[in-house]
Amino acid sequence: MSNIRVRIAPSPTGKFQIGNARTALFNYLFAKKNGGVFIVRMEDTDQSRSTKESEENILKSLDFLGLSWDEGPIMGEDGYKGGFGPYRQMERLNTYPEYIDKLINEGGAYRCFCTTEELEEERNKQKEKGIAAPKYSGKCRNLTKAEIEEKIKTGLSYTVRLKIKPEKIKFNDLIKGALEIDMSNYGDPVLVRSDGMPLYNFVVVIDDLLMKITHVIRGEDHISNTPIQIQIHEALGNTPPEFGHIPLTLTPDKKKLSKRHGAVSIDKYKEMGYLKEALINFLVLLGWSSGNEQEIYSLEELIEVFDLSRMQKSNAIFDIERLNWLNGVWIRKKDIQEIVDLSKPYFEKMNVKFDQDYLSKIIILIRDRLKYLSQIPELTDYFFNEGKLDKEKLVFKKSTAEATKKGLEAAENKLSAQDKWPNDVEDFNKLLAEVVSENSLLNGDVFWPIRYSLSFSEASPSPAELLWALPKDVSISRIKTAIDTL
Repeated sequence: MSNIRVRIAPSPTGKFQIGNARTALFNYLFAKKNGGVFIVRMEDTDQSRSTKESEENILKSLDFLGLSWDEGPIMGEDGYKGGFGPYRQMERLNTYPEYIDKLINEGGAYRCFCTTEELEEERNKQKEKGIAAPKYSGKCRNLTKAEIEEKIKTGLSYTVRLKIKPEKIKFNDLIKGALEIDMSNYGDPVLVRSDGMPLYNFVVVIDDLLMKITHVIRGEDHISNTPIQIQIHEALGNTPPEFGHIPLTLTPDKKKLSKRHGAVSIDKYKEMGYLKEALINFLVLLGWSSGNEQEIYSLEELIEVFDLSRMQKSNAIFDIERLNWLNGVWIRKKDIQEIVDLSKPYFEKMNVKFDQDYLSKIIILIRDRLKYLSQIPELTDYFFNEGKLDKEKLVFKKSTAEATKKGLEAAENKLSAQDKWPNDVEDFNKLLAEVVSENSLLNGDVFWPIRYSLSFSEASPSPAELLWALPKDVSISRIKTAIDTL
């Protein structure tokens, strides 16, 4: 393929959601795989809801994910990059009248003078007749030139409607294959409101035309718009771009995705401590596969192997546990220093002293248990704060209070006698094993109570790992507290 140009066209009316990111990713991969151009265009004509903050959130989210755009608005600026701008629809408003006039003059569109009350009456009459999906009757379609001029002269406001051809639109969907849609079921859609503001189905066609978009890849909820847009293209004498409609993402029980099931913004996932690599990996597997058993992909690897024909036709299932698993995989793939750096915001929330070596040890111990980085306060609190000991939990199920106390006292003596605190987990394992053998004890009399006394938890790293990470004075103090508890 050559001269591939794709775009995403989000509305800056809120934060950039996970579903938007999925669509952006498939467009980005398709462009990069084929040596094409990835464009970001802001559909900001809803001025009552569009904000600069939302636009910035969209751009920052794309930047966080590594989906760099070749053309579009510049993050943090009012300008843009690319030779087909502006890339904000409100800055393109003077572009559209020329094409509306062309449609009207060539018979592809017409002025509609029907009032809101007249349209409502039409709808109600159709409903009374049992018509489930009322549509505009088209009564202004055939007004004469004189009638139109007279209505305009008297000051009547009007919308502009597309003159739908009641034909069957056939097109080859890049994902779903051959589709056929009967346009006789469609009413004539409004292209321009009575206040002169152009609407979605019209402006998207003009923008795609002028930006030389070759492929439109978007959610399947847009399928009903596609035949309208094809007819607008054809009415303008233009060849439509190719279309591909991505299947929806549903909850595990096949319902529409909601915030409760994961439909939240990208910056929320970032705040929770999901890595960009994991999010990219997760999103691409929502509806696409390489055809082999591989599940772990970097963005660079995906560019190499991506093939739009490998998209599934059925809906994808959003499984948060799969995302958690992938995030854990990517956490473990990174080196410790990088994870420490990424973890700093979570440690800062704990108001703890930032000691690089200490935090590195902590991350080494908890990394395998991390699903997302915001778990850090929960999993690491005992490294910084004292907890409460439960006397019953101190005693291993196959031990006794007497044997446990003996084991703790012997361990405290052995550890206190270490002039040089070991710097290796295995050295601590050997020390604790010596305590067991030298005092005719069982492992459960020593290893378990040491672990519990140091972490105040039944689920934690091993006692040797805890001794390796915690400062000597903290370890000795906690063991003494455990002895006093018994």
